[in-house]
Amino acid sequence: MVFLQSYQAVLGVVVFTWVRYGLGFSISNGISDIGISQDIPARSGQNAQSINLECRLNFNSGEKMTLCKWVHSFPDVWAYDDREAFVMCIAAHESDDGNVCEDQGNIFDENTGGYNDPLLNPYTAYDSSRLVHRMTENICGLTIQSPHANDTGIWKCHVNDNNPDVGTQWREVDLFVANESVVAITDPDMYGNTGVSIEVDLSTSSRVDVDAECTAEYGIPPPDIIWYIDEPTNTVDGSSDQTEQSDGTVVSSIRLSLDQNSLSRYGVRQTNNYFSFALGCYPDQGDYFDSNRDDIKNPAEVLVFGTSGAQILSTSAVIVTLVSLILSQL
Repeated sequence: MVFLQSYQAVLGVVVFTWVRYGLGFSISNGISDIGISQDIPARSGQNAQSINLECRLNFNSGEKMTLCKWVHSFPDVWAYDDREAFVMCIAAHESDDGNVCEDQGNIFDENTGGYNDPLLNPYTAYDSSRLVHRMTENICGLTIQSPHANDTGIWKCHVNDNNPDVGTQWREVDLFVANESVVAITDPDMYGNTGVSIEVDLSTSSRVDVDAECTAEYGIPPPDIIWYIDEPTNTVDGSSDQTEQSDGTVVSSIRLSLDQNSLSRYGVRQTNNYFSFALGCYPDQGDYFDSNRDDIKNPAEVLVFGTSGAQILSTSAVIVTLVSLILSQL
């Protein structure tokens, strides 16, 4: 009998604890309506579609939301307070729906007059006035207007309700926003030495191979790398191999076979049995970005020069010829 009473007492405590603590509100899921993968990111720019982040809530009878907080951090960016930079938007009621975020993060130092002015923000150039609260009875949400590449990353919602016995609930949303890829020739290594070139000799062989490597970084979505000679429209049909690394970096290696026919096909001019051309690459990210903008000179090029016949010229003649060829392409 004593054992039965003890058992009933313990069971009563368990049931009371379960009712009091286990049946608190919950977040069913955290989602974004667009930008949910690196391959299909949200578009970026002033006129791009806004992004809607949501944490959907399940409340018990009598419960209601008292805190809706969104936090987005910038990895490896350190703010004036020596902490990792972050933005933080806080709302409390449905009446906050449509209000612009009053950023309570640390990316703007009010003491320097940079609050909410991305032009004065030395850390991320982030404009938190693009963030607007979306509040309903069961949704803790945030709208990101004019999405920017700096919006990429983890957004975390924190929610509290009016039950003091239930702790803060949270969910993470992984967001991807388009970012234009940056390319560079990485083989030969041209870092810090733009004068590096590739020399070939067709005077003793009917065909030679030119090997080069192009690396594209920071691109969302990851690009296809396109190789060309002299002009981006003059694409090459050499054998190329492209790989994508875990961080989204794309590396393309090309082996370009050169002979008299290919030089002619690519429009490479020869003078006194000498020739030169620029071998370049650019990132193709579909219609997210314009790969062929005329107002930007592509830095991802390496000069290829060589001989195409058996005729031997003096050193000075070689220099004059190469200079003439290079100047003719400027």
